[in-house]
Order: sequence, then C-alpha cells, then structure tokens
Amino acid sequence: MKKLISETQFDKEFTRLEQDMEWDYDRAQQMKYQIHSSVKRLQIRRVIGRGFSAAAAVVFMFTVYFFIQMPLLEEKSEGTAVTAYSLMNFYEGEDYVNEYSNNLKRTVLTDQGISKTVYPLDLHKTSGIITGEPSIVLNILERGDKKTYETQAFYPTVDKGEIRIHTQRHDRNKDKVYASLLPHEKFPAKSYDLKELSVAGHKAILKTPAENMDHIAPALYVVSDHYLYYFHWENQYGKEHLQITADDVIQVAASLRYNKE
Repeated sequence: MKKLISETQFDKEFTRLEQDMEWDYDRAQQMKYQIHSSVKRLQIRRVIGRGFSAAAAVVFMFTVYFFIQMPLLEEKSEGTAVTAYSLMNFYEGEDYVNEYSNNLKRTVLTDQGISKTVYPLDLHKTSGIITGEPSIVLNILERGDKKTYETQAFYPTVDKGEIRIHTQRHDRNKDKVYASLLPHEKFPAKSYDLKELSVAGHKAILKTPAENMDHIAPALYVVSDHYLYYFHWENQYGKEHLQITADDVIQVAASLRYNKE
C-alpha cells in the first residue's frame, strides 16, 4: 500500500516556499525552481491526503505561481510602454555601440553614455568601502518601435566582493510600486526582516535575513519616479570578516544621481 503524505506535511512544505519567497521579479525564477524541487520531494506518484492527488497538488502550486507571476509580468510589460519623458535615453553611435562576437551582440556604453547614467565614477574617492570605478552595463528592451533602457552597475568593494545594482523600469505610480514591495497581507515572508527607509528623498526598503536565515543575502530597494533600484551585496569571507554593512550600501545608494533619470 502506498504511503500517504499528510495534509500537515504538505502545509509545511508549501509554507516553506512562502517563507523563502520575495515578491519581486528577481525572485520569480527562484520560486519556480523551488516549486519544481518541492514537487520532486513530494514524489508525484503519492497521494496527498484523502482524495487530494499529487497531480492536483502540482496544479495548485503552479496556479499559485501563475497568479504571483502575472502582476510581475504586467509590471514588466508596462515598463516598455513610454520612454519619452525619461531623461535616461541612449542613442546608438553616440551613447553605445554594438559589438558582435560568435554571432552574439554585446552593447557597450561609450564615455558619453556612461556620463548619462546615475552612477558616480569617483565614488571610491569618498567612500571607505568602494575601491574603484564601477562596471556599467546597458540593457535595451525592445517592443515594436518602443525601447526601454535599464542599467546595471557593479562597484568593487574592500572585501574583494562587489555591490551589484540593477534597475527595473516602471511607468506606474511610484507609491504603488513601493507598496508592492511590502509584505504580502496573507502570506508574509518569514525569511527576512523588513525596514522602511528614505534614501536621497526616495522611499526605500531594506531586507535583511531573519534569525537563522543567514544563507539569504540582504537587499536594498529604492523606488524613484521611473525606476526600481535593487542593491545586492554579499560578504566574501563569513561573519568573522564582515566589512560591508547595510549602512555602507545605503550610503552608496544615497550617492546615485537620480535626477539623471
């Protein structure tokens, strides 16, 4: 006779997924991986509770994933709608060039293009944790004849790591974007602690690992008029060698030139 998995076991498994979930685009793919892993552990051939098949469980979990992903996809598509009023527009030949290698296209910013971004190049002269100029990457998202420009920056740090900054374009009310980062009312994640901040006059959220969740990296989110900024960092050598703190990253975030958007 096949061994049954109790509803309690299933609830615990799904609750773990909820706790590990962050409600933003960057975490969507990780959640998808977690769902696949959880389904494998539950072993599809087993029966979950009375009359609740594993097939139904799979459908249920992917339905939840779909409804979580939908607003993220909508927000992503909204970000490609209009670019006319943003100052951060880039022009081929002046601000960037396309290089080709092995049939792969790589967009490279020119000095003029770099100067149009929000990232200060001389931050290492005033910051105690930044050791050099950032590497800056331009991503161009195209839909029809509309283009959206998103950037990434990588600042080298004293611990031989880096502070990674990613942007996501939005054309929504920034208060609504900010609200989407707050804990979910019914399913608040328990894997991190959340603190609301103001960075350079913009609303921000700092997420740090909860107790016994040290495997989760901290993150800072800043919502400006046109972009959502993600700041990620990891200390390279464990707690006994920590040199980068959340306050350090907040200072870096406050140094960005948001008026260049």
